[in-house]
Amino acid sequence: MNGVMTQKRRVHAMLELAGWLAVTGAAAALGARASIDAASFYAQLDRPAWAPPGWLFGPVWSVLYLMMALAAWRVGRIRTPPPRPAWLLYLAQLALNALWSWLFFAWHLGAPAFACIVALWLMMVATIVSFGRRSCCGPAWRGSASPVCCALPSGSAIRRCCNVNTPAIVRGVVPQQWYFVKHRKALSFFYL
Repeated sequence: MNGVMTQKRRVHAMLELAGWLAVTGAAAALGARASIDAASFYAQLDRPAWAPPGWLFGPVWSVLYLMMALAAWRVGRIRTPPPRPAWLLYLAQLALNALWSWLFFAWHLGAPAFACIVALWLMMVATIVSFGRRSCCGPAWRGSASPVCCALPSGSAIRRCCNVNTPAIVRGVVPQQWYFVKHRKALSFFYL
C-alpha cells in the first residue's frame, strides 16, 4: 500500500512539473514569436557599450525560463501554506515577460515597454520574496531578475543617448523625415 502511494505521488509530481514546463514554455514561445525580427531591430539601436550582444538573449532566456519553471514546481511541492499566491505572482510575471517582448520588439512601443519592464522587475522581486519564503527557490529567481535589472538601465541609457535632432537610433544614413513617419512609435520611447 505504501509503495502504491509513493508511486502515485511521483506520477503526480511529474505531471505538475510537465504542467509548469508547458505553461512557462507557452509564455516563452509567445515572447519569442514577438522577437522574430528582434535581431535586426536590436542591431539598429544605438546601445550603450555595456549592452549585451543580441545573440546572447536566446540561450540566456531559455535557461532562465527552465529555471523559473522548476522553481514554480518546487514551490508547489510544499503544500503548507497553500502555494496559490506565489503561483499567481509567477503567472503575472510570465504575462508581463511575454508582453514586454511584444511591446518592445514587435510593436516598437518604447515608453510602454519601459513601464512594463519596471513593473516586471517589481513583480519578479515580489515573486523572489514569495518563493523564498516557501522553499529554496528564491535564489533561482534572483538569476532571472538579473537580465531584467540589466534591461532597466539599458533602456534608460538608450533613451538618454539619442539626440532629439538626429535619428541616432539607426546606424547609417536614414532621412530624418522618413524615419519620424515610418518609426514614430519606436521614437516615442527615445524622445520622451
